[in-house]
Amino acid sequence: MNKTCYIELSGISGSGKSFIFKKLKQKLSDNEKYHFIEKCNYSKTQLIHPVLLLNSIFKISKCKLLFTKHFFKYLKLWYFTQLFMYREASSDERIVIIDEGTFHRARAIRHYSPVTNNNVRKLLFKGNTIISDIVININTTPEIIHQFRESRGTRAINIPADEIYDEISKSTIGTREDIDFVNNSIKDVLFINIDYNGKNLDAVIKEIHQTISTQ
Repeated sequence: MNKTCYIELSGISGSGKSFIFKKLKQKLSDNEKYHFIEKCNYSKTQLIHPVLLLNSIFKISKCKLLFTKHFFKYLKLWYFTQLFMYREASSDERIVIIDEGTFHRARAIRHYSPVTNNNVRKLLFKGNTIISDIVININTTPEIIHQFRESRGTRAINIPADEIYDEISKSTIGTREDIDFVNNSIKDVLFINIDYNGKNLDAVIKEIHQTISTQ
């Protein structure tokens, strides 16, 4: 019996979730109860799972992403997310923490799919999909998002603040709707919203730790 509790960090690009993930790992990695998913943890043979790959190809194909580059990008991201979560399943009680899990991937796929949101949800979440038990949404300000995006150079940094607020709102609403779908038809998932302002890192780590330590 799988006694693994999966916890994922979610939020838009630049919200600080990867930064918080690393700080959380530094704090908790000595505790055997906590497992942090990173690709470098797995051997080349562990990165291969034909059944999961075929399942991922089927799901992403049915989402009918309009551009070939999006199909291959999100096939890869969905497959590896599912693979890593599968590899961490255990009959012993453990807490597995992932930066960008099932719900985070689903939000991006919905964005690029011409299929209705509810149909994408049915395709992605049903059919032996490994789904997170807790989603911790990192909510922050446009200023913090600008800082993280500028430091990485991955996204345009001159986006107006009102557009970023709109992006944050759509992301949060979409993830909540995904969770509502799963709650109503598959399993119970807990959504937790945590505010990060760039100066309260210790408080954020403490709040996340308190939340997951009760699982």
